[in-house]
Amino acid sequence: MDRKNVLLGIILVIVGAVMGLIALEIIPGISMLFVIAGGFLAAYFVFGRNIGFLIPGCVITAIAAYSTWNQMVPGLDGIYFLLLLGAAFIAVFLIHTMHLQTNYWGERYWPLFPGTILTGIAGLTLSQRPNYWDLDRKLFSLIVPAFLVIVGILVLVGGNRRTGTK
Repeated sequence: MDRKNVLLGIILVIVGAVMGLIALEIIPGISMLFVIAGGFLAAYFVFGRNIGFLIPGCVITAIAAYSTWNQMVPGLDGIYFLLLLGAAFIAVFLIHTMHLQTNYWGERYWPLFPGTILTGIAGLTLSQRPNYWDLDRKLFSLIVPAFLVIVGILVLVGGNRRTGTK
């Protein structure tokens, strides 16, 4: 069986299962965004590292993460959305463009422009708040696992690239 057909079959099974669990109200509807983002990210790695799959995968992951955090931490400020969106573009740089072998500076470093601007605005806004250093425990307990998952994925992707396995 073709590798692309296997991936398509797996994606369809996962999407169908998640949609069924959402319909049965076993998991919240926001989980579908994570499934869609996962599909884009899987397509990026399977279909020749096309950045057209990576960008929406990272952006939809940021949207899903913000929506999930907003459900868990009621009243979460929208500035965290800018922070996550900026992190999505920085992830695009780390996953794709950082490893490009090109002489064109703009072609390689373009994701850092929106990523730096968005995270910079969010960081400056958050730093001006009086309770900036008093992080909410629940928010902090969500950021650390998310960071560990992202680092773990980067380690796995980096390890596969070096060993030549897929």
